[in-house]
Amino acid sequence: MSNKPKKPAKSKRPSPVKKLMPYLRRRKAPLIGSMLLSVLASALGLVPYAVVYLLCVHLLDGTEDSAVYAQLAGAALIAVVLKGVFMMLSANLAHKAAYDIIYEVRLDLADKLTKLPLGYFDRNDIGSIKHTMNEDAEQLEEGVAHLIPDLTIAIAIPVLTFALMLTLDWRLALASFAFIPILSAAFSYANSKIKPLAPLFAEFNALVSSALLRYVYGMKVIRAFARSESAYAEYSRIIRQSAELGERTEAQSVAGKSLAAGLSQMPLLVVVPVGIGLHAAGQITLPLFILFILLTIGIGNTLLKAFRTSGQISFRLAGVTRKVTGLLEQPELPQPERALEPEGTAIVFDRVSFAYDDKREALKDVSFTVREGTFTALVGSSGAGKTTIARLLPRFWDVTEGSVSIGGVDVRQMDGEALMRMISYVFQDVYLFQGTIMDNIRMGRPDATDEEVIEAARRARCHDFIAALPDGYRTVVGEGGGKLSGGQRQRISIVRAFLKQAPILILDEATALIDPENEARIQDAINELINPAEGKPKTVLMIAHRLHTVVHADQIVVVEDGRAAACGTHEQLLASNEGYRKQWEAYTQLPEEGSVFAEDIAAAREASAAPSSAEGLPPTAAQATGRKDDEPGEDLYPQLGSLPLMQKSFVLAEDEQDRKRLKKAYWRTLVESPFISLAPIFVALAVAGMSAGEADKAWLYAAAMGVGFLIQGLLYYRTNTVLFPFYSKLSSNVRLYLGRRLKSLPLGFFAGRETATLETRIKQDAMMTGFLPALVTMVIKGTIAPIVTLIALLWIDWPLALIAAAGIPLSLLVTMLADRRFQQVMTRLQEARDRANARIVDFIRGISVVRAFGLARSSLIGYKDTMDEYRRSSIAINNGVSPYSALNGIVFELGFVAVIVAGGFRYANGSLDGLSFICFMMLASVLYEPLPMIDYMAGRRMMHATVHNLNEIVLEDDLSQPKAGEERLPQGHEIELRGVSFGYDSGKPVLKGVDLTIPAKGVTALVGPSGGGKTTTLNLIARFWDAAEGSVSVGGVDVREMRHDTLMTQVSFVFQDVYLFPDSILANIKYGNPEATTEQVVAAAKAARCHEFIMELPDGYDTRISEGGGTLSGGQRQRISIARAILKDAPIVLLDEATASVDPENERHIREALQALAADKTVVMVAHRLHTIRQADLIAVMQDGQVVQIGKHEELLAQEGVYRTFWEERSRAERWQVQH
Repeated sequence: MSNKPKKPAKSKRPSPVKKLMPYLRRRKAPLIGSMLLSVLASALGLVPYAVVYLLCVHLLDGTEDSAVYAQLAGAALIAVVLKGVFMMLSANLAHKAAYDIIYEVRLDLADKLTKLPLGYFDRNDIGSIKHTMNEDAEQLEEGVAHLIPDLTIAIAIPVLTFALMLTLDWRLALASFAFIPILSAAFSYANSKIKPLAPLFAEFNALVSSALLRYVYGMKVIRAFARSESAYAEYSRIIRQSAELGERTEAQSVAGKSLAAGLSQMPLLVVVPVGIGLHAAGQITLPLFILFILLTIGIGNTLLKAFRTSGQISFRLAGVTRKVTGLLEQPELPQPERALEPEGTAIVFDRVSFAYDDKREALKDVSFTVREGTFTALVGSSGAGKTTIARLLPRFWDVTEGSVSIGGVDVRQMDGEALMRMISYVFQDVYLFQGTIMDNIRMGRPDATDEEVIEAARRARCHDFIAALPDGYRTVVGEGGGKLSGGQRQRISIVRAFLKQAPILILDEATALIDPENEARIQDAINELINPAEGKPKTVLMIAHRLHTVVHADQIVVVEDGRAAACGTHEQLLASNEGYRKQWEAYTQLPEEGSVFAEDIAAAREASAAPSSAEGLPPTAAQATGRKDDEPGEDLYPQLGSLPLMQKSFVLAEDEQDRKRLKKAYWRTLVESPFISLAPIFVALAVAGMSAGEADKAWLYAAAMGVGFLIQGLLYYRTNTVLFPFYSKLSSNVRLYLGRRLKSLPLGFFAGRETATLETRIKQDAMMTGFLPALVTMVIKGTIAPIVTLIALLWIDWPLALIAAAGIPLSLLVTMLADRRFQQVMTRLQEARDRANARIVDFIRGISVVRAFGLARSSLIGYKDTMDEYRRSSIAINNGVSPYSALNGIVFELGFVAVIVAGGFRYANGSLDGLSFICFMMLASVLYEPLPMIDYMAGRRMMHATVHNLNEIVLEDDLSQPKAGEERLPQGHEIELRGVSFGYDSGKPVLKGVDLTIPAKGVTALVGPSGGGKTTTLNLIARFWDAAEGSVSVGGVDVREMRHDTLMTQVSFVFQDVYLFPDSILANIKYGNPEATTEQVVAAAKAARCHEFIMELPDGYDTRISEGGGTLSGGQRQRISIARAILKDAPIVLLDEATASVDPENERHIREALQALAADKTVVMVAHRLHTIRQADLIAVMQDGQVVQIGKHEELLAQEGVYRTFWEERSRAERWQVQH
């Protein structure tokens, strides 16, 4: 006997429906109601067939009583109307249940994110999470609203039909249903080909989302380093890979799908010969044979639609449910079974160790105590672990070892919401949500009144600046607060803390970006917040790089390399701790003139000897972009909205080969279309032969029918081999075109639009546009096939044919009304969809704020309401259009009823013979089958809305560039602004008639209050926007007269809001110069004081960082961005608060490095820390969008004016200490 352990049996993966079962159970009533109504509608759908059967019986019996035919028509009419009503009600119930479920799923997903450790967001980028919450959740609608009702009908119609057939003739019944196992096997075969690709397909969709978001979020950095082409090449690579996967998926399934579609016609190939044989033998009647033919056609079409729909939906549903449930099943921070209440607010870190991953510990054996009502400061170099310590207190992560406790209770034993009620957190990286200033402040306490919000702003010394904004507290802050300056955003975050008034306050560099004029006021406000007039002093944990602010702290904890190296007061640490003493000396001393870091700068400059790669694209990648941007007369996308449908599809083709491919598919569809109607015509002729007793003719026509089916099937397959894989290619073409457009647009375009909306345009709308050929083929088939049938009807009896055709204009009228209604509700849906998409991205990006303020499901600001509006809009569009769909179906079949009435009357008066009437009825019953008018008009309207959305990008004016041969190159590096005025929108201008000359090879500092126009001036120099009036010139040349990439080869830009790409640290620094060697990268990193911390990371320079650089501290991110600029070695350097988040010792060294860097460069820097610019060659003071003073430090101090006021306020701010 073998002792080998048995392999565990593979557990069967639960079906998508089973995974959704908890949500389906909560919507049991409407779903069951929808299914029952579908069954009733299916039963009523059999009534017209029964009417035809009885009609044939009466005709062959010679019944001439017109009342009989009127009664039959009445029965058909009632059945048709009730069927339409029941189908509409069924669809409404199913769609409402579906959108309610999607709403619940999105709320559950958002709620889940609030319970996950923040490390989850470091491992998964925004695009991937957003795709799960938005696109994947949206796919559930198809599963609930379409798959369940369609499967119900797919079961109900065959079962009811088979039951009816068995009661009439078991032989024909078996002949009709013999094909179902074969059809099922064909679809199983098709699904088996694509099922293994489902997870990969879902993964690539998420990758596309991530690529799009990176491309848009990183656009400012891409432009600043003249990397538009290389960034587009990377974006293009992912888009093309996704398209290739889509083409491969469809190519593998096209044979199975085409075979299944062809086999759906197989029952007639069996029923007709069997029926002819039985009729010839006298075993069945002609009316019974006709009934079986009509029922068989109905079964085939129903099952084909059901198999096709279920196959497509289940393929997508399998991937999306896996991702949705995967996120919902992510391990949460564990919650206690019985929460404990803390006694007081004393904080204890007891032997705490913590690691973000299994490669490197961020904290090691940290222990210290913060007594209740006291103030503890955390100081140390950037990346030492200060922010990590602070974020363990509100339990953004759980410790690996040891414990963190409040009031004697481990935070892991506290209720999550109760914990967050005890803590106010003012972040270093401030994030404001889309919405108004009032909304963002109210996040501190969601139930606060407007008056309480305004009072909190007054106490935080922020009311005046808010009231001065164009819309005051109703000012919309934009994505991430982008419409406000960094200082303004930081001040609003402080107001939140005032409003919340929690007993524990965490301050993470809370005033780093605030201007000198307001810093002292904000510091006074913080003192008031810490020591309220009423109530106990707060327990404060403060991270500080400005060491003067913490000299009177009750306790200072020195954090070095993840350890609490020392604890004590300022005086104790100066006397006993070498690390703290060095930080204090570095903070209080100015940079030395002859810095050793000049050698590092010189080493980094060796990179400039490498060949320039401003374009950043190798020739092969450049060729891969497809079209030349400057090729004249090629861009037809701006005309897309006005072109005919077929011409639209040709615009999407990338080249002549693509266009030939489309033409081939359309020609094949044109040839295939008549065969759709020839089969029923041959069947009618076979019936005529049988009626006349001419069995030979009947067999001949049956054979012709078989040949017709074969030809149609082959043509259908050949068309599908071209079109099915081509949809992904066309969507890819649109996405590539839009990507090219984005790199040509001014940055103002991106500032004025939400990133999530742009992502929707490029992903969802481009995908919809790729299906244009499907609409074209629908039109071809829907035109040719009915014409062929109508010709046959006219040949049988032209007056009756005109009556049958009367349903078509009525259907067109209903369709036009439906289109008008669709347009009304579609606008609302599109707006709601864009808001929902933007809100989801906003929610994910601001998750740390959501966590910090304990915003559980009941108070997710804006999120819940936005999702609810999207849900209600989706339900409204379905309810608005579904009556027209029902009416369209009723109108179609009313033509059939009218034919019964008119034909019966004419037969009764002898003007129409019975056989002609029977053949006419058979053809009339299939006349409208190829006329999916509602589907076409809905598709056409959707396409119109899609093109309208794409035009937001397509029709936007490019950043103007000089033509080839007309570009002027700068002669030197002096910068001049002459009469420059500028505003980001039609509101208040930001710059007003600015005149400023910035000399070459020197340091010019821009100082002034937040919102005064300093960063805007840098943006205009880099030509991220164009001046509305006046000119900006570099080296004597207007920046509009040189190409933007040419300009950016002259400029390095270090941004206030640092963006790092989700890549290795080496790749992020090399963004400054892709041709640089590793040695040159290291030299730049040493100059920027980031080499040491990089080498301490698990993989050194190969360490991969998360999107935006979220796995690094703020100071570390800033230093990497400085290294990137040093490596670029451009003659002009623009610095926007480049050292705001850096610790004192490293700030001193970086200032020395920048001083060496500026020795022979033109440096323009924005600074709020005035001591950093004392030695600047020129200081320009900006206030309210104007240059109000200009000169050197000593000259400006000697004058009455803003600068001296700033310096005095700065001096007062630097003497400020937290009072406790």
